[in-house]
Amino acid sequence: MTLEGIDTSKWQGRADWAGAARATGFAIAKATQGTTEVDPNYLPALAAFRAAGKPRGSYHYADGGDPEAEAAFYVEHNARANGEIQVLDFESVGVLQLADPVGWAYMWCAEVNALSGNLPLIYMNSDTLHRFGWERLVALNVGLWVASWGDVKPDPGAWPFLICWQHTDAEKLTGIPANVDGDTFYGDAGVWQRYGSNRGAPVPPVPPAHPVPAPAPAPQPTHATAYTVVAGDNLTTIGHRFGVSVAALVAANEHKYASLGWHPDYIGVGWVLAIPGAHPAPAPAHVTVKAGDNLSAIAAAHGLTLARIEALNPQFAPNFDHIEPGDQVRIA
Repeated sequence: MTLEGIDTSKWQGRADWAGAARATGFAIAKATQGTTEVDPNYLPALAAFRAAGKPRGSYHYADGGDPEAEAAFYVEHNARANGEIQVLDFESVGVLQLADPVGWAYMWCAEVNALSGNLPLIYMNSDTLHRFGWERLVALNVGLWVASWGDVKPDPGAWPFLICWQHTDAEKLTGIPANVDGDTFYGDAGVWQRYGSNRGAPVPPVPPAHPVPAPAPAPQPTHATAYTVVAGDNLTTIGHRFGVSVAALVAANEHKYASLGWHPDYIGVGWVLAIPGAHPAPAPAHVTVKAGDNLSAIAAAHGLTLARIEALNPQFAPNFDHIEPGDQVRIA
């Protein structure tokens, strides 16, 4: 079974939301954008669809700022009741040009889940769906809503299925003077309710879902060094620097970042990691450039990434390829 409905925002202007609620099966209304904007049509649309007893939800338009701050702003202002779905609208230039767009979306969804008890959907167009590797979102069990206008249902990319398809931006609906986006939801009102349910509610049996894994128990306290993550770091290079295995780093930090949906393949710039039993590998703080050297070769020789070397040596920016014999390159 499917439901036919709309998604809407301030661009629909003044509308008879009660009339619109009688004329369609569901609505997903824009609630917030970034950390400053609350959509003026959100509360009137929400109230009308609640009064009509129709499935409903809200979405947040990502600007690409701090993902935790944007998640907190959305949860604070979306006036959600249990059973109303939540969505991340992932289409702005601000998020698509980030160094790690998927990591940003992962952290936003995990933070909304932690704050509200409900795991959101993610909305994107077909180009974005096939432009990045979304396996982290699939593993988190974030549902997929795709915009692809026309008569051909889009494929779901890395996901096993679509839960919602935005198939037009030119829907005509009683009560709304402007065109509105038209959507198909793949499930009935009961499936919708379960996608909008807080923790403890049954996961939707159709389509199948993969539950979010429970966080590992916190390890016993041990003496640890604190290290702040910078651009170019990953767990392998940090472990090499301090003489600690990746498994030990994960065990020492997973409990701290569980609310962000900790994943060993993603660490955020600015995170403060505990380095258990750290024994830094003996190495000089700097090396002197010799004829024929370049930053890539120096990075490889000391177990570092090129990005890490560049982050440690801003004095060579923006021409990192132009180093000369006698220059001092920081490696720690």
